[in-house]
Amino acid sequence: MCQARGSMASSDTQRLTTARLDLDPLVPSDADEMVGILSDERLNTFIGGRPPSLDELRSRYERLAAGRSADGRQEWHNWIVRLRSDRRAIGTAQATITSITSGGSTADVAWVIGTPWQGNGFAAEAARAVVGWLEGRGVAAITAHVIADHHASAAVAANAGLVATGEIEKGEQVWRRTRAEGSDPDERQVRQVATNDLTADETAAIRDLLFAAFGTQGDDAFTEDDWQHALGGVHFLVDDESGIVAHAAVVERELHVDGQPLTTGYVEAVATAPGRQRAGIGSRLMREVNGFVRRAYQLGALGTGSQGFYERLGWLRWQGPTYVRIADGLRRTADEDGYILILPTPTSPPLDLAAPISCDSRPGDDW
Repeated sequence: MCQARGSMASSDTQRLTTARLDLDPLVPSDADEMVGILSDERLNTFIGGRPPSLDELRSRYERLAAGRSADGRQEWHNWIVRLRSDRRAIGTAQATITSITSGGSTADVAWVIGTPWQGNGFAAEAARAVVGWLEGRGVAAITAHVIADHHASAAVAANAGLVATGEIEKGEQVWRRTRAEGSDPDERQVRQVATNDLTADETAAIRDLLFAAFGTQGDDAFTEDDWQHALGGVHFLVDDESGIVAHAAVVERELHVDGQPLTTGYVEAVATAPGRQRAGIGSRLMREVNGFVRRAYQLGALGTGSQGFYERLGWLRWQGPTYVRIADGLRRTADEDGYILILPTPTSPPLDLAAPISCDSRPGDDW
């Protein structure tokens, strides 16, 4: 676990979801469930202090529910971490955002998972969700303070994309994740345009961008089938003085997870102009896509060979076998195994990432 620094819930704290967890904004009544978890002596060996009583914990949550420091320089965001399968509380997660001047804002994150649920990857899953949410808000730097030599918490920080700095503060190692220079999400606005509303010039510019980014030769070449797959939904565009420099599309498909149909926002044709890559534009674009998918669909999905990029933004690699639905049943698509990623949304059912998953058949690449 990582010790909490700062305070509690803010009124604009959003509910976060992962494949197995719901992170709900913390409220005073959550003390009733959390007091038993925090009473575990093994847990307090690491987080320090003595276990709070129910009255103390409820009072603490009530006192700090204002969500902001008296001088207004800090925002406090707290979540209770629940298993999606049975809504059982298993811990908490926290982010304290500090406003600074020209450098943007920074945040310190923390997490506590009850002893019975440790060792299952829940802390890493919750931490990734919080870090992704902070990056979506444009936080410039994210830190965590991990008890020195607590290897499990160090692994969680690393899994969330933070890097050990070698700095020690009060016996804790400082881990940090800094947004790349030039990736300020406020630099370029992302606009959304339905396919039917694209102008002829926009359509031509998007096609030029996609063929330039993917090329026309080799396994990863962009094809006319790929272009057709990107039509019929919503296009996300980033412009600069030269024109459209990044594009993604979300189209509706029906995926079946272990036989259960889910209305899915399927992401297609994600590309940044070759000369503008590695400047944070693609990440900014995908954060907008993520928000749209989470609001509108039961699931997000995409096929990619760049798994790491999307995993840093909260996407999860599907671990089960993949299929395509055809007239007489299912056809195995083993070559796609490991290349399909999904994004849980607030309306997703509990997801078993090792279960079979299938898509509808279509011309070109099914996935």
